[in-house]
Amino acid sequence: MRFILLIFITLSLTHSQNIFAQDTESQTAEKIYSVVEEIPRFPGCESGIMTVEERNQCAEKSMLNFIYSTIAYPDSARAHGTEGRVVLQFVVTKNGRVSDPRILKDIGDGCGDEALRALKLMQEKNIIWKPGIKDGQQVSVKYTLPVKFKIKEYTPPPPYTIFQGDSIYLELETGVEFKGGNDALKIFLATETMYPNSGLDSCLIGSIKSDLIVKKDGSVQLLETVDYSNLGTDFLFEVIKLIPKTEDKWIPATYEGTQVTSVYPIRVEFRPTSASCKAKLDEYETNLAEVEKGISMHDEGKSEEGIAIMDKAIEFSPNNTEWLYFRGVMNLNLQNNELACEDFQKIRSILIYPWYEKWIDVICAF
Repeated sequence: MRFILLIFITLSLTHSQNIFAQDTESQTAEKIYSVVEEIPRFPGCESGIMTVEERNQCAEKSMLNFIYSTIAYPDSARAHGTEGRVVLQFVVTKNGRVSDPRILKDIGDGCGDEALRALKLMQEKNIIWKPGIKDGQQVSVKYTLPVKFKIKEYTPPPPYTIFQGDSIYLELETGVEFKGGNDALKIFLATETMYPNSGLDSCLIGSIKSDLIVKKDGSVQLLETVDYSNLGTDFLFEVIKLIPKTEDKWIPATYEGTQVTSVYPIRVEFRPTSASCKAKLDEYETNLAEVEKGISMHDEGKSEEGIAIMDKAIEFSPNNTEWLYFRGVMNLNLQNNELACEDFQKIRSILIYPWYEKWIDVICAF
């Protein structure tokens, strides 16, 4: 019988409700915080459209995958039936590096040492985190990590899923990259995206998200598109025409040193360039900046203020499903389920299959 480790990780670091709260401990003359406005995040979740909470959840899952693939149940602990929780602590510096890893609580039989070894691999592999943020600045943050050891028979799932006969990898060593980097991708999308003439009369503005399957040979396939702003079929067709132009412009993802097929999200922005649309475009950009401010206020625990800002933006662009989604999440946070349901039902009427479809009936049942 083969025993392997089932690890559960929970994050003991909580979001700040008071932006002035801080830890005054110091290490090498540098202040280390325990409570911050934005907690550090394990790398790999900074691209794509997500709220801060979603990014934190994604980062936690990525960190769990790293620990799970690294740690092994000590033979002594397995022989003695030793189970329990090891608690580690470390600092994520303002430069995103793991510093001062230590054991706060051990259960013996080598479990603490094994958990600490896995953590130190982050240093050896030079894994750079997204640093914590306080008062708009990157800061060093103390991080506590409980690792639960439990002996159990278990076969881990494969690191991929099957789609149309192809293996799409979900666990990656390195992610997909556009040749030349993100700046090159932004320039490519800005120069190659054609604005449809059909949108000029109404000065339609918005974005479409596309998930691309980037295959191990660098070729691409369109997996899914989401028309966040209800722009219509002409705009979707422009995105479809754009995707083949990216052929051979990608560096595929890798897993265990081998190039593999994976999914990469891109966001195509549509902005009319005609002079008659300038006033509406300026108003849209102003509202977009306000939306970002509203989301930041929500992340700081000020959901009511964030909703007030979102209300004004959605009044300007009532069919923007992204903005409706963010306001719905804010209302859920305040337990305003009826208002959240209205936003999610509105999105359901616009999108063929909203990405949160399975939640709607549950939310609207209350």
